[in-house]
Amino acid sequence: MNSGENEPFSEDVYIGFSAKDETNVKTLKGQLERNSVSCYLRGTKDTMLTSIKEGVKTSKKCLLFITSDYLEDVWYNMERPYVLEKVELFGSDTLIIVKNKSSQKVPREYQGYKEAVLTKEQLNDGKIITSLVTAILKDFRKRVIEEANRQKWPLANTLKKMLIIVPESCICPPAMDDPGKTEFTDKFVFLAANRAGNRKRDYKNSLYKVKEGNNEYYFAGECATPLVTLYEAFAAGSCSMNRDSLFTERDVFFYSLKAILNHPDNVKCKDQYKVVYWSDPGTKKPNRLNLHQFLLSTIKKELDFEAFNESAKKSEANIPAPIKQQNSMYEIVRGRFELYEGLDFYPMNSTPRGKCLIINIIQFTDKSLAERHGSEKDTPVLEKLFRDLHFDVEVHLDVTYETLETLLITMNRMDHSNYNAFVCCLLSHGKLGKIYTSDGKPVDILNVVQYFADKQCPSLKGKPKMFFIQACQSGYREVLQDQTSSTQVSSILQLSSDFADRCAIEELHGRPHVGCDATPPIESTSSADFTDRAVLVPSFPDFLMSYSTLPGSDAFRNVEFGSYYVQALDEHLRKGDEIDRVLKQVTTKVKKDLKERGMIDGMDLSEQLPFHLTSAMERLIYL
Repeated sequence: MNSGENEPFSEDVYIGFSAKDETNVKTLKGQLERNSVSCYLRGTKDTMLTSIKEGVKTSKKCLLFITSDYLEDVWYNMERPYVLEKVELFGSDTLIIVKNKSSQKVPREYQGYKEAVLTKEQLNDGKIITSLVTAILKDFRKRVIEEANRQKWPLANTLKKMLIIVPESCICPPAMDDPGKTEFTDKFVFLAANRAGNRKRDYKNSLYKVKEGNNEYYFAGECATPLVTLYEAFAAGSCSMNRDSLFTERDVFFYSLKAILNHPDNVKCKDQYKVVYWSDPGTKKPNRLNLHQFLLSTIKKELDFEAFNESAKKSEANIPAPIKQQNSMYEIVRGRFELYEGLDFYPMNSTPRGKCLIINIIQFTDKSLAERHGSEKDTPVLEKLFRDLHFDVEVHLDVTYETLETLLITMNRMDHSNYNAFVCCLLSHGKLGKIYTSDGKPVDILNVVQYFADKQCPSLKGKPKMFFIQACQSGYREVLQDQTSSTQVSSILQLSSDFADRCAIEELHGRPHVGCDATPPIESTSSADFTDRAVLVPSFPDFLMSYSTLPGSDAFRNVEFGSYYVQALDEHLRKGDEIDRVLKQVTTKVKKDLKERGMIDGMDLSEQLPFHLTSAMERLIYL
């Protein structure tokens, strides 16, 4: 179970033993590795001491095979300080004592830790080995499988991951029971651990049964408990938080947690947890689901995914070895992990990878929208970038509303069966969830997106659809038009009078050539438009939405070289790394570049902060 470079532990367990017990220990090692527990035995480095230090340091746990020979062995004294140091740092669960007989005495410094007796005859006992494996790994997946076996539940209908449910309304139900549909089984998955100063604290997750006709499905899960505190604070008015900021905090929590649990270097959490959004009744959406509908849909989808993944692993022997000459990060990662991960990566090997549609609107017939000087530099940069990434690129400039609709219909009707992906770049003036065509008409970004949803464009089903949007998202300030306080009215008037000056900064001679892609507040917009997350990310699966700036903020251009966001995309997408990491690097790059520019005519350029959202993306993207 080797992990990524950033994972501190490269093996599951370090085994300390006497040279006289080497035969038994190698048998034990073989049994553990057949149960997916990676083992480290000393003697793999230049010197034995270096091997011991490295092995203890880079293994999650230490297992000492204690016999009378071991206690008299020189290795006992060499291993002891490093093992005890690890226990002091990581807690008592780090150490497991295995004795070759029950009467074997254990040194005082090793007393009180988890013990197992494993005689030569017991080395091939499956139950004892399974118990030892659980003690070493203690992972959620194995505990669920054990409980399912004890209860004689069908494994094919038992979800092995823990579901962490994030209600879009942030309203978490106190229980998931729904008589006759979803029932608590009176069983729990337990984990005792040392956490945050609490020794051997018990964690437990409820096991539920979900019914559909004669079928029964089993899962362990909970709603994300931090949201309970967050929503209660919001509902009680005990913090300065409106509904928009509540949902912003929810999204930050969701994507941060998902990024941590799904990070490729976080080996310990792999296949253990599933974080999912629930469009619950509290959202008042037309496509909202009650809890039973949501659970049933999610569990069945995940079970199908697990079954497919297992099938892919069983057939790995028939997959040809990866090509040695690899020319991108995707190929390198694919070569290392594809045999083991199956569905972790979206395929990205077709030639071309797919269509890339670039729409850049620079000049406007509507004179209330300023010309976007500098954006003409963005077009060739994006075109070359995506051609170099093996996409078939189409570029369209200054399109009207009708022309845009024609382009989208044409692209929608195209057969994408031989492609792996689809990319669309939209550059224009904008506000929250909208861009403007050259004739000054606002277009909902998600109306553009829906042309490529599974039902509308079946040949792109299951394939990543990536949208990169260079436009302001300053619609939040327009919400103020629905309010009546004198302070808010002043803010509206100030925004209106400032607009022409702010967009004209790029024209001033002898001054920094910076422009923004904001629009003047030309229409009243209800605050209800902004309480729904769906203005930024679709509910359809396999979409990635990358925005040049946060909601409520502007996106800036430089007349000489174009948009800061586009420049950062060009620099980092070429690295071929996993796209979530790449887009975080884009955010850091833009923030750094604009912070160096500082304040210009009262505008803090560093407020621009690119961000991205995904919708039901089950795999990683490597371009």
